[in-house]
Amino acid sequence: MHVVRADYCKTQHIQAISDLMLAYSSDVMGGGEALALEHCMNIAAGLDKYGHAYTLLAFDENGLPLGLATSILSYSTFKLQPVLNLHDFFVLEKVRGRGLAFMLLENLEVLAKELGCCKLSLEVLSNNEPAKRCYRRFGFEPYALAEEAGCAEFWQKVIH
Repeated sequence: MHVVRADYCKTQHIQAISDLMLAYSSDVMGGGEALALEHCMNIAAGLDKYGHAYTLLAFDENGLPLGLATSILSYSTFKLQPVLNLHDFFVLEKVRGRGLAFMLLENLEVLAKELGCCKLSLEVLSNNEPAKRCYRRFGFEPYALAEEAGCAEFWQKVIH
């Protein structure tokens, strides 16, 4: 297994992102409903257009995609440094438990350091215990400024 930084214009990487996002969206922790194939084929172009997105792809020795980590560069006004937020993280079920998630996270941390980031951040579903165990083992923890303030929660408002 090896990990590479995706080139959003490279056909093999576009296809890998599409295939993995299709599998991710089909997974219960990805919503349980597959995104349209056309949608998945346009993800790489959208990330490339955004300009502050990075995708790491894991492949097996035969070039088959096994996992991805897509992150978005943000900025900490408190630290005056960039923050790398892990937005999409997925490993195919057939290879889970073999250290691939850790390999992707290690490569993500190297990228964050190269970009001068002060931290990595992510959101995780409260019932996704396997992911939470993995993230904790890697050093992530719930975000809190002070105990009395509580932990941060991820909220959203859908814009139509």
